[in-house]
Amino acid sequence: LRICTQGQNVCNKRNTNRPQMSSQYKGVYLYNRLWIAEIYKNGKRTRLGRFKSELEAALAYNAAAEELHGEFARLNII
Repeated sequence: LRICTQGQNVCNKRNTNRPQMSSQYKGVYLYNRLWIAEIYKNGKRTRLGRFKSELEAALAYNAAAEELHGEFARLNII
């Protein structure tokens, strides 16, 4: 266990908002045949872009998660 704020603890939560368009990766979903990557910080959504492949979107999410959440980031295993 480690000491953290509620916001830091929520970084590890799985996103269940889009089960019908979901990906195997956190922060990634399919929309109009493109993979969208997005991340949340302090209740604000940041869209990271549209990608042709699910893997590219997951890598974009991982980079943003490391930058925004640091050691509390839950990275996608690729």
